[in-house]
Formats: sequence, structure tokens, C-alpha cells
Amino acid sequence: MRLAIAQIFLGTVPIAVGALLAPKNGSWILVPPLVAYNAAMVSVVQRHYKGLVALMTAEQRHAELAARFDAALAYMPHGLCTVDEAGKVVIANRRTAELFGATVETRKLNVPLPEFIGHAGIAQFGETLRKRLVERCAAWLGDERAPMDLELNDGRHLELIRNPVPDGSAVIVIEDVTERRQTEAKILHLARHDSLTGLPNRRELRERLEQILISDGRRKDASVAMMYLDLGGFKQVNDRLGHCAGDEVLETVATRLMHTLRPGELVARLGGDEFAIVADHMTLPSIVALAQRVIRDIAMPYHLSTGEAVSIGTSIGIALAANDDSVDRLIRRADQALYSAKQAGRGTYRVANG
Repeated sequence: MRLAIAQIFLGTVPIAVGALLAPKNGSWILVPPLVAYNAAMVSVVQRHYKGLVALMTAEQRHAELAARFDAALAYMPHGLCTVDEAGKVVIANRRTAELFGATVETRKLNVPLPEFIGHAGIAQFGETLRKRLVERCAAWLGDERAPMDLELNDGRHLELIRNPVPDGSAVIVIEDVTERRQTEAKILHLARHDSLTGLPNRRELRERLEQILISDGRRKDASVAMMYLDLGGFKQVNDRLGHCAGDEVLETVATRLMHTLRPGELVARLGGDEFAIVADHMTLPSIVALAQRVIRDIAMPYHLSTGEAVSIGTSIGIALAANDDSVDRLIRRADQALYSAKQAGRGTYRVANG
């Protein structure tokens, strides 16, 4: 600004001085217009300078904000990409590439989202997963509005959420939800399994039994068998040695039952010292043989971590599903058979009448 003002004065001051020193009368009349001109030009220069400074300051602030936004976009914990109205990826941050095992340098922009994801994932997960990612993503973009869950070969789960923009484009947010899925699976498992033994609980038993009864063809030569078990002598162990010892016994019982059963047969803990077994494709001789094995295995000594050894027994009620048996009726018949077995003493089984 000072240089511009100096240039103005350098152009007008010599004229004013010459007018004042001129031998002809009246030359001084040029001085006031020159003074007014200088004042006007100085005012113009000052206004333009202030405007220029304000513009430069605004541009600098804008550049700083843009740099901060770029940094936030690049290092945010979620992947984020923008898809234009034609479905092509025009923006993708660093995290998007990293989530698919790629680097920021290998991002492939201006291509459809399925191709972008397939290209990002091929380096780490190979051609097979690339094709699956492309197919899933294309189907999701075509029909689904709900979030899309992608399971990668390394066990991670990615969730893609699409947020439409009024101009026809969309913002895709990609999040690693592996820990959330693991937590959800754990909660679901705890809701259907006994926390001590890990066996299915009563709720899971009922649902599995209902499925088995529905799918069972009610063959004349074999049927679904329900066994109710009650541990004899367990209360005395719990009272004498404490709950920790009782828990050890229950865990060992669960392990022995699982080892006794064949693949596909179900054992559940109903609560306390009660267990249940569901076996399909059973005849009366085969279920009786299974009951005898269970009685024998449960009666073996239990060597506790305290160094003590204890023994318990079991009573078993057996019910073979009839053609018209519901879940409740089959369970009730097995429970009635268990009552008869307990009346007969430890180490016995009883079969419910049809």
C-alpha cells in the first residue's frame, strides 16, 4: 500500500511544484485539483488494500479449514466415500482403503462402488472374495436400503450404511463392527445357554425339541426320545463342601454327558441339578442302553480341585415321542417318568407309558 501511495505522489508532486514555481501568474490553480486527486487516490488505494487483506485472510482461513477437514476425513475411524448420481465413487478417505486391506495409493476412483470395493479388497483377499464383494454390493445398491454386512476372510465384519443426498448422490459410511458382532453373539449365546456349564438352557432345549418334532417323520421303527435327569446326592455335596465344589461337579457332569452322546444329540441343563437329553432316531432298546451308559458315567467318582473325591448318582425319566406329542406333552411325560425313577431310588430309569 505504501508503495502505491508513493507512486501516486511521485507522479503529482512534480506537477504541483512546477505550477507553483512557474513565472506565469495563475499556474498555482493547478495545485488544489492535484491535492484533491492525491487524496482521492490514497482513499481508493486504502479501500482496495483493506479489501485485499480481508480476502487473503478469508482464503487463508478457508484453506486452514479445508486442511483440517481433509485431515479429519483422512484419519476418521470410519471409512467414508461419496458416490455421485451415476453411482461412481468420487471421494474415498484413507480408512476406506485400509478397511479392505488396501492402501490409500491403490484407491481406484471414478468407478462404480462395487468395482471400487472389489479393487480395494483383491490385494488382501484374492479374486474369490472380490467377486463375492462385488455381487453383494451390486445387489445392495439395487434393492436394499438397510445396512449391508460384509464378512471378510480374516473374520472381520464391515457394515456399510448408505445416506442419500438430495442431488442424487450418496454418502457411504463403512464401519468395522467386528467387536459389536462378537458382543451380540455372546449376548445371544448367554440368553440360550447355561452360564456355568455352557450347555443349552431350558429355552434353547424347547426350541430345538420343537424343531426336531416338526421335522421328524414319525417313523414306526424309531422316534424322538426325551430324557430327564436328576442328580442324587448333589445337594449333600453342595451343603458339605460349598458351592464351588458343587459347581465343579456340575461342570464335570456336563462334560461326561457330552462325551456320552453321539453327534447331533442334545444335552441341556434345566437348572439346579436337573439335566435333559434329546435324541432322535431312537428305539426303546437304544434309549435304554443310552440311559444305562449315562447312569454308569455319572456314578464315577468326582475328583475335586480341593483334593477330595465325591460320588453322586442319577435318576432318569424317559419318554419316546408319540405321533400326537407336543413339546409340552413330551416334557411332561418325561418328568412323570423321572418322578417314578426317583421313587425307585438312585441309579434307576423309568420309561413313560405311550
